Amino acid sequence: PRDPDLPERVKPITVQVHERMPQYFDYQLGISTGQGVRSSFEYGYRNLFGYAVGLTFRAQLGFQFFFQDSQLERNISGLPVLDRLERRVTATMAFPQISGLDDVRATLDLVHLRDNLRLFGLDKNGVVLSLNWRPESRLSLTWSAEVEHNGVQMFEGETIDAILMDDMTTPELLRLLRVPQGNSAAVSSRLAATVDQRDNSFVPTDGWYAAGSVEWARSLITEAQGDEMRAPVMHILKLSATLNGYVSLGDVVFAGQVRLGGIIPLESGQTTFANRQFFLGGVDTLRGFNQDQLQPQDLADAIMGTANPTILRGGEFFYLVRAELRFPIYGAIHGAVFTDLGNHWADPTLIVFNADFVRPTLGFGGRVVTPVGPLAIDLGFNPMVREALNEPIVAVHFSLGVF
Repeated sequence: PRDPDLPERVKPITVQVHERMPQYFDYQLGISTGQGVRSSFEYGYRNLFGYAVGLTFRAQLGFQFFFQDSQLERNISGLPVLDRLERRVTATMAFPQISGLDDVRATLDLVHLRDNLRLFGLDKNGVVLSLNWRPESRLSLTWSAEVEHNGVQMFEGETIDAILMDDMTTPELLRLLRVPQGNSAAVSSRLAATVDQRDNSFVPTDGWYAAGSVEWARSLITEAQGDEMRAPVMHILKLSATLNGYVSLGDVVFAGQVRLGGIIPLESGQTTFANRQFFLGGVDTLRGFNQDQLQPQDLADAIMGTANPTILRGGEFFYLVRAELRFPIYGAIHGAVFTDLGNHWADPTLIVFNADFVRPTLGFGGRVVTPVGPLAIDLGFNPMVREALNEPIVAVHFSLGVF
């Protein structure tokens, strides 16, 4: 108000506007049990050509040093430094609107990725075009198309054939362990939707959040493997859905999550590439296991008692149910007790509704609430340990943010 203390029927208002700097640089540093030391660097130019077109260069780096078990340490610690350095480097051009469609935003990304999972390392280079439509603030629809080149490196310098030399008599085992090694190229298209009705995106205490996606993916070129048992073609639909809910009971918050995912093959004899499979275990799934450590149930049944019980593979169907009770302790320090239930299968046709259908974990943890999400440390327990598969009794997880 020009005269804030003067009673007036009409109040003149003075508005001062400051234009943001057209360029910026941002740096972040973090740590987690799943990814080790993490950092990100980002440079952006917000007003390219004077049309609010954004140009961003971002590098996200991770170096794993916190090994939760000997197999993970053996697979990753011996890698060359460049392979051990997990990274996602992107160059993005963002268009704030498309002519005639004011609420549609477009982005074009060039992506380089190095990701180390328990079973394999993935090098990926790709080009991604995305369109995001936000008809209202809490609803978002995204369509993307991608052309990618993948290089899959099996750890320990082994091939699948060499790993299986000790047990060549189990046809199911041979079929379940089909993982395309070497170089391949693929195209994909993905449609995703999110509805966010939470009271706070970083520290929710009430409301709900839902997300779903469907992805079509097909391989273009795959490197010859010299193995007729390993299909060189991927042609799939990948479906996933997530529903989170939050209920405030005074100072106590109940948080729940349900997740489902499945892969539908579109050609007989096709193989789902490892980077599109589902993995369970870790801070964002089953906290009673180390990162990506849970064996698919049908694969576990097949290899139990064999010479290689630690071979790990992703699944093509999974379900996950999580529940957590969060409560204040002192100031910004909060506590939580939780249970995570779920399982996954490499071949969904082999699902059996028996005692092993549900793999339960439970535990407790501490939280330090910050404006960008809680700093969390969780201790998860596995009450149904399968010693033959080297499953842990307890797993420790450290992260920034919870579901």
